Amino acid sequence: EYVFTDADLAGGYEYTISVIDHANNSNVTESDVFYVSHICGNPLSGNKSQNIDDRISGSVFEIMVNGTADSITACLQSNLSTPPEVKCMVYLKSNGSLIGTTENKTVFTGNESDWIVFNFSSPKPQLIRDTEYVLACWSNDTCKLDYCEVTEQSGRYKTQTYGSPPDPVYWYPT
Repeated sequence: EYVFTDADLAGGYEYTISVIDHANNSNVTESDVFYVSHICGNPLSGNKSQNIDDRISGSVFEIMVNGTADSITACLQSNLSTPPEVKCMVYLKSNGSLIGTTENKTVFTGNESDWIVFNFSSPKPQLIRDTEYVLACWSNDTCKLDYCEVTEQSGRYKTQTYGSPPDPVYWYPT
């Protein structure tokens, strides 16, 4: 058994197996491809946006594999002369408990949205397969979070002054 350790991005990976036995005989297989699915979230920026100023906003996603979350990437837009501070969080959907919080970042993108990476603080969140989480962003001033059309069942928000993330959070809608 071989474990691929460098296949951490979604997409197709091509591989070839090459072997040499103790008698120095060798054999090489034809190349083959395996695919890694997007594990969580939505890789599309979406055609809608919402201001996350004093409003924790996110969507419900189910995790497909066990793993550790290193970061959240969010599509944001802010062009204030004093850029807002933004952070992201992961909450357990079932009870609203806080699983992890990212670093705070000052965000300035100009007039266009851009993908911003937020790294998780230690300890990094451990995510469990077949479990629903809410991935959320929050800001202390005007900042737009881009998203795709969501149903009331998957979108979540909590109006709260920016600061320490609530634990647990009580979402609307529940």
